[in-house]
Amino acid sequence: AATDEEDNADSPGATRGGNQGVSSVLLQDEKFSTQLELAVRFGKTLLVQEADTVEPLLFPLLRKDLSNQGPRKVITLGDKLIDYNDSFRLFLCTRNASAARSIPPNAGAL
Repeated sequence: AATDEEDNADSPGATRGGNQGVSSVLLQDEKFSTQLELAVRFGKTLLVQEADTVEPLLFPLLRKDLSNQGPRKVITLGDKLIDYNDSFRLFLCTRNASAARSIPPNAGAL
């Protein structure tokens, strides 16, 4: 998780290698779960903006609760079983400096 008080996270060059292969989505976006599933499946880097809280949907990813189905690695996100690509990267960004101190108690083991 990162604090981005100056709102630079989505600017070009904010991530190593520019923004090639990096998807950016707001945590409150209605397409958030779809973007997350696609990034996990295809090994993309996902930059989640305005992540003032850690959503329970993210807990399995943050804990890397992976299981094997034959040669595939899979992870359960919500009620879906998604193929997991080892190249997947997740960045949580917020402009709220106190957000890191407000992680819910049930996320403490992350």
